[in-house]
Amino acid sequence: MTRITHMLGGAVIGGLVCKYGIIIGAIAGGLPDIDIKLFGEGKDWNWHLFKHRGITHTLLFAFCLTVISYFILSHFHYSKIYALIIFLALLSHIALDTLNFQEEKPFYPVKTGIYFKILKVETLQEYLFITLPLFLIFIEIIISKYILKN
Repeated sequence: MTRITHMLGGAVIGGLVCKYGIIIGAIAGGLPDIDIKLFGEGKDWNWHLFKHRGITHTLLFAFCLTVISYFILSHFHYSKIYALIIFLALLSHIALDTLNFQEEKPFYPVKTGIYFKILKVETLQEYLFITLPLFLIFIEIIISKYILKN
């Protein structure tokens, strides 16, 4: 999936939970693709965890990042609900990636991968059936929570 699709997925989840959840969810929804910037998409790494869709696309990563976020948020007296939003947004990223034709290995260290071969990335299919509905839900959340609130 594209970055905007992942960020919209996280923003929708976060927006359903709380006011600042949209921002936190959007950031966390796009976060697993940081591996492209850190390790490069086409680099020939011997260890598969440092390739795109490696360690940052696992439940282990989501859990560890959530625990770290929880303790950081607790230390600064922020609501711990933000850690839940981070976890759910990371899960949405993994779930969205299972819809395309590339194998996703969310259960590392178990090597079993999953993919449903439903959509190709950056195609009209993705935009019509995933990105557009997420965008419409996002707009509905903005309208209902922030514009019509008063």
